[in-house]
Amino acid sequence: MAFADTLPDNVRKRSRFFAIASTIFGCVPEIMVDSNSILILYIVMLGGSEAFSMFSSSVSSIASMCMLIPFAGVAARVGLKKTNTISCFLAGLAFLIMACAPFFGKWGCYVVIGTIFLFALTRPLYGSCWYPMLDAFLRSDERGSFFGRMRFTYMIFNTCLYFLYSRILGASPSIVLLQCILVFTGFMALGRKFCMDQFPLDPASASEDKLKISRALGICLKNSPLVGFSVYMCFLNLAFSAGLPLGIIYMKHYLKLGAGVIVMITTMELVGKLFGYAVMNKVLKTAGMRGLLLSAHALVFIVGVLLFLSFPFFSKVAWILGTAFFLTGITGAFLLCISSMEMLALARPGNKIMAMAFCGTVSSLGIVAGRLGTTLVLGCTVFQTRWQVWGLELTKYHFLFAVSTILAVFIVILFPLVPAIIREHEDYYNPAK
Repeated sequence: MAFADTLPDNVRKRSRFFAIASTIFGCVPEIMVDSNSILILYIVMLGGSEAFSMFSSSVSSIASMCMLIPFAGVAARVGLKKTNTISCFLAGLAFLIMACAPFFGKWGCYVVIGTIFLFALTRPLYGSCWYPMLDAFLRSDERGSFFGRMRFTYMIFNTCLYFLYSRILGASPSIVLLQCILVFTGFMALGRKFCMDQFPLDPASASEDKLKISRALGICLKNSPLVGFSVYMCFLNLAFSAGLPLGIIYMKHYLKLGAGVIVMITTMELVGKLFGYAVMNKVLKTAGMRGLLLSAHALVFIVGVLLFLSFPFFSKVAWILGTAFFLTGITGAFLLCISSMEMLALARPGNKIMAMAFCGTVSSLGIVAGRLGTTLVLGCTVFQTRWQVWGLELTKYHFLFAVSTILAVFIVILFPLVPAIIREHEDYYNPAK
């Protein structure tokens, strides 16, 4: 029997409430970095190039890829709540320093990248304790409804917040206004600590510090469903992850859209996430994890097609991009919930911290490869020219959108590795009921 099954209903209900509250606070800075529109505008105003802007979107995933496994060892030894406290305070500090970037003159862009990296380091530190702390009070039959409701709630808050940002910023925002937004974001990061301090802890999590990192990692590598799912997510992230920041750069540098329009379009991604979280549990109950996963994969392909077709001569190009960003949000919502539920289902008891860190590391590898590869193409002079194909002007942006779309088709061959699709595995798998 899992520890969560031993807790009274009122304790689990209270813990779920504080878990949702913690994400309302904590996801303001996370979405600031993930949606990246305001940070890209901030970097551009500080003199950063498009390649520099694209690189900023990959920093968080680089940190996760490199540090999730080491930080899992830290969390096991220091304790989950202490680890979370360190993470929250460093996250708040990062955004407060980021707001001071204009005072550093020509070094301002590098200060932003440095503080994004500092914040990025807090994410694997926080991630190493978030899922194990959830697992202490979340039963397997509660996962689907909880993750959908949790993310639906915080996305309502963030969607309203970003809509407000788009109205305040207008076409030409002042840098002082962006600084105020960053200061607000920094203070929001601190609210997560109080909420997560209310979670009960599974006594078994304390025993994981007896496992050396090498041994715990060895247990993960022998878990074939965990490895298979992680590899699949790695390649799916490779195809999907660059679309959002590249689309923002495409709108800013090639389509020359105003800041307010860009933020409004990127707000559609948040609306899409909101919709995705709202319907995710219904899709899960109707079609199961297999149907949810196949839907997400199909959406990755559709988003790539729409981004490729967003040519400037279309009078409704903003609508095409808005639709693409809306579907990007739905896709991101599905993938995040799939990843959360499958990590909890595949993590062996007694090795949960490392198993979730392993899955997160391999998944982040795909994001890093996708976004760094895109950064290299944007900075490569070979791709600075424009090509005429069948009367259409194609650019490096269209080349990258096409690569992502084609990749989404090819990684169908990885379906046999995914336990939600092919159930004939003998290793540990405890899916949501």
